[in-house]
Amino acid sequence: MNTEEQMRLIEACRKGSRKAQCALYQSYYKAIFNTCLRIVGDKDNAEDVMQEAFIAAFQKFDQYDGRAPFGSWLKKIAINLALDYLRKQKRMPVFTEKLPEIPDEAEPESIEFVLLKAEFVKDQLYQLPDQHRLVLSLSLIEGLDHEEIADFLSISYGAVRVRYSRARKVLLEKLSRHAFPLLNN
Repeated sequence: MNTEEQMRLIEACRKGSRKAQCALYQSYYKAIFNTCLRIVGDKDNAEDVMQEAFIAAFQKFDQYDGRAPFGSWLKKIAINLALDYLRKQKRMPVFTEKLPEIPDEAEPESIEFVLLKAEFVKDQLYQLPDQHRLVLSLSLIEGLDHEEIADFLSISYGAVRVRYSRARKVLLEKLSRHAFPLLNN
């Protein structure tokens, strides 16, 4: 969707157009769902948080000034709601799924092999402690800078840098220790 069309939809949403809301939802729901899923760690709860994010955005259109892209604004709402959800639950997602065995004849360049590597990395990421996983996910996956992460988590910029550094180090150690043959192909 181009910027002009997006701004037209936003203006229509401000006037209460359900059709415009539906069009924006269709454009962004997958990305927002994936963001929520990476933070919340559960599909059902991620879907609930995603829905809340859209409802909040549609109710706060008067606060959207257009300086940042609409998708970024909506993503920030979703991240805040997902973090609020985690705080309320006082729990972290537990991923117990194990990767399937890689057949000996698997080609290192095959799509399946690459997907298995990605799943293994994701599994190791989700095993990190809460404060490390969140900082690393928000930075590497969501593309937020350290200042934005500090704002989201209500911690200092220095704390974000320390947590990021420690999380990266721990993740790399886990990967080299547990997945060395998998990652070197």
